[in-house]
Amino acid sequence: MLVFKAFEKWGVNVWQGVTFNYIVCVLTGSLVFMTQFGEPAAVLSGSWHWLYPSGILGALFFTGFSLSGFSTQKAGVTVTTLAAKMSLIVPVLFNVLFVPGNQLTPLAYTGIALTFPALWLASAKKEEAHSKNLQSTGIAAVILPVLVFIAGGVVDTTINWSNGGLQGEAQQAMFSIASFGAAAVSGLIVLIFRVIKTSERIHWRNVFGGIALGVPNYFSIYLLLQALSAFDNNGAWLFPLYNILIILTASAASVWLFGEKLTRTNLIGMALAMLALTLLAA
Repeated sequence: MLVFKAFEKWGVNVWQGVTFNYIVCVLTGSLVFMTQFGEPAAVLSGSWHWLYPSGILGALFFTGFSLSGFSTQKAGVTVTTLAAKMSLIVPVLFNVLFVPGNQLTPLAYTGIALTFPALWLASAKKEEAHSKNLQSTGIAAVILPVLVFIAGGVVDTTINWSNGGLQGEAQQAMFSIASFGAAAVSGLIVLIFRVIKTSERIHWRNVFGGIALGVPNYFSIYLLLQALSAFDNNGAWLFPLYNILIILTASAASVWLFGEKLTRTNLIGMALAMLALTLLAA
């Protein structure tokens, strides 16, 4: 989130930056894998059941980003951000309904319920009603946020479901590499089409932007998989905690790095988020 914000200041083309980011994710993951686990022969010679969901996940990464971009233009930043964050309800319901043993305390369920208004209030931003970049009328303004919600929920649920079948950190690392590899292929196809169709030029600043985004992006998925394993793959507990901490950390860093100001609504949302965190940990 912070690197995307910096893209505006750096003049990075978002499409190119994201495509190069996926390539950097693959390179970063490969380097980490070789450093930690050596040759991947042992992982690759075993079960390949994780390869298929990683391909689906990679395509969803790129599709979800594209939908977010279009939704931001048609429905606005706030609506799109909230749709993405509220999508945590999908993996939560998946865990509660379909994953045996993921039982939560009554206080934890209360914390999950508080997560939604907390995220809503903490991430709410004022937008200009007549911005030339915001076209808030038409069916696209309704459909696109819904698609962002669905895509985000499916991505998180796929990560949660896939992690249950991964055996150890080596497979988690390889799963992350394969997922970002599929996303890189999707991005390159679109980028090549744009270069041919519109004569779009590739600039070095977009490559550097991809590097700045790709390194933390790889670890965000790899460490999320490890976090799920550390809590018995209980996404119903982890994903609300995960999303709240994203908002709290990003908000604090945005104030410090970019001088953003938090509204009273944001502060109320953050206080509610802290209460939700306390109940989740109870």
